[in-house]
Amino acid sequence: MLVNQRLASDLGYDSPGELIGTRLSDLIHPTHRANASARLTHMNQSGISLPPTAGQLIRKDGTIMEAEVRAQPVVFEGKNAFVGIASNLTYKRKFLAHAIRANRQLALASLAAGAAHEINNPLGYATANVDFVLRTLETLPDTTLSPEQHHVLIDALNDTLIGLKRIGDIVLSLKSYTALDAPPSSNIDIHPAITRALHMVRHAAPPAIEFRCQTPAELPPVCCSEEALADILINLLTNAAQSFETERTLTSAAPQTCPPVITMTAWHHDRHVFLRVEDNGPGIPEDIQPRLFDPFFTTRTGDQAAGLGLTTAKNIVEKFRGGIELQSTLGHGTSLTFWLPLSLAEPATS
Repeated sequence: MLVNQRLASDLGYDSPGELIGTRLSDLIHPTHRANASARLTHMNQSGISLPPTAGQLIRKDGTIMEAEVRAQPVVFEGKNAFVGIASNLTYKRKFLAHAIRANRQLALASLAAGAAHEINNPLGYATANVDFVLRTLETLPDTTLSPEQHHVLIDALNDTLIGLKRIGDIVLSLKSYTALDAPPSSNIDIHPAITRALHMVRHAAPPAIEFRCQTPAELPPVCCSEEALADILINLLTNAAQSFETERTLTSAAPQTCPPVITMTAWHHDRHVFLRVEDNGPGIPEDIQPRLFDPFFTTRTGDQAAGLGLTTAKNIVEKFRGGIELQSTLGHGTSLTFWLPLSLAEPATS
């Protein structure tokens, strides 16, 4: 096995010569060795290059180096061999993590603007009702209230309580959105995260969009955190809401032959829970679909077009050992489906 100076340095060796006599399998993390061996065998038999794959290599000091590895079969000194390229993902992931945090701040600002509008409504009638009760009590003589007066004041205070609870729910949603780094749990009910995500995105989305939630009441818990799952859904729902053409579907002057609808569904199969966010928007051209999960790629313009929403969702899903895929047809809308593994205590049933 021959390596260049850059890979030797990334693995903590002073020179490539230190790796003479080292087997390739010794550099691969034990959890990836079987898969790497099978992929290399397939490459040698088929003669087809291996596409980039994320993996883990072992440094000289025993620590792990996250790497993206690709390989191509060659003939070296008359024998079948292969050239492997390992890219250190450490710096790339640090940069991407920083970009995702910036994107979260941008998304939070947009959601906060919608939430501020929603807060004004309950705050307005809550303040008015409190003022009404206070003025009424101040003008009443020091006698027992009549049943009718008592009823009016109780109704006003009840309305105030409802309004204040709505404000509390909105503020709680915004606070929870900033807590993605909370420790993950292996026993998460998906329904609170769904409710939170829908609650937040509805505030920021145009009122013409109809949100439908078609999730069964009984679904097994998944390996994730509630904050992370809510963040995935917020990104997917926001992306769907932004897909509609404002001039065609979201203004009262435009003909609405097909009202904008976003539908969320969920189901359980084998060892995973699946969630899908689907819209009936304009769809996505096939030639750009492979790039939609790339960092900073966006079809939108303006200051809020960061191009990190789908990247963020994909990174979180993969962090919890799940997957995500996109399907879209021009003129018929787009669906994004992701899946997360069941809690370790759950049996595998369909």
